[in-house]
Formats: sequence, C-alpha cells, structure tokens
Amino acid sequence: MAEAANRDKMTYEFLREETLVNLEKAVIALDEAKDFSNLSVKIVRPDQTYEFEFWHLINGQISDAIWHSGQVVMNRRASGNPLKSGVNVFLGQTKL
Repeated sequence: MAEAANRDKMTYEFLREETLVNLEKAVIALDEAKDFSNLSVKIVRPDQTYEFEFWHLINGQISDAIWHSGQVVMNRRASGNPLKSGVNVFLGQTKL
C-alpha cells in the first residue's frame, strides 16, 4: 500500500482496487483458517503497529457497521424512502 503522505494523490480507482485486494486477502485467510482463536488483526501506522485478536473485529467494526446499516434503513423509512420490497440484505440480492 502507498505511503500516508501520498494518500491525497491516490485516485478513487486505485483506492477501490487496493480495498478489493485487501478484502480478497481477508476472505482467503478466513477461508483457510481452521481455528479463529489464532487469527489476529494487524493495523500498521507510520509510527506504530497495533495487533488485536480477531474477535475485536467482530465485536467492533463489524458490529458497528451493522448498527449503522440499521440506522440508514430506519431513516430511509422515516423520510418516506424505504428500501424496495424484495431486497434480501443478508444475501445481497433483490427478487425480481
């Protein structure tokens, strides 16, 4: 990944590609893992590296994303712009 100083120069396409590559690496690692207790999440910053148990990701960022998705749906409904019927958010599909 490019240095933090160059982030302002990165294009949307580049950031999208890097994000997808990282997601693919995560999918492969999770698919190959036999025991999640041995997995960790590593955050590398220019000045420090942080390492957390895998469960911190589940209980932190993933739970937070689910919570906020619910808030978006609630606000859409409240504003008169609900999700289209037939949407299955669990499978990421829409029934035709």
